Amino acid sequence: MRPGAYYRALLAKRLGMRPGHGWSLDLGAGDGTVLGHVGTEKVVALDPAPRQGVVRGDGTALPFACSSFSTVFVMDVLEHVADDGHLWQEVLRVTAPGATIWLTVPSREMRLFPAFLTPFAHNAWGHRRPGYGREDLEALAPPGAGTSVYCWDEPAYRTLYPVIWLLARLAHPLARVAVRAAFWYDARHWEGDQGHLVCRIVLP
Repeated sequence: MRPGAYYRALLAKRLGMRPGHGWSLDLGAGDGTVLGHVGTEKVVALDPAPRQGVVRGDGTALPFACSSFSTVFVMDVLEHVADDGHLWQEVLRVTAPGATIWLTVPSREMRLFPAFLTPFAHNAWGHRRPGYGREDLEALAPPGAGTSVYCWDEPAYRTLYPVIWLLARLAHPLARVAVRAAFWYDARHWEGDQGHLVCRIVLP
């Protein structure tokens, strides 16, 4: 089990991240955990290192026509890519007018507990950069787009992450219980700047 993907799937469900009426794209889908919670009908899941049911593909050279998707999920992807600007241009290219993009990235202020673990975690997760600011995400939206950005602080998940990481390698069922318990707490204490930024962009 990938704890971060499972946590993000719970977040997606809570925030009402749903595929639109047309085709949807889950970019950087991994093992498809997020889609398993928001729906899989008319959804293309793409990842450079896919698992079963996920298409292999490069986000910086998407194999789709312009304006192909009514909803695009870019969950914890930009921080993994060397040229995040180029990937973002590809996302905009394949997203149809009036469509919705859901985006999550680590906040620039993200801290695990204890704090000295944070740079080690970024390295282990394969992050090319340690995070983004609210202004970075607001700048991604094209003129005329509707944009909402806020920080999901995830205090329990950040505090329990070393324990969750260990459980994910030793006992998957217990890891799932721990992630759900952390999410239950975090959903009641979500305001802050040390977790992940969540952005919803509706294109003009």
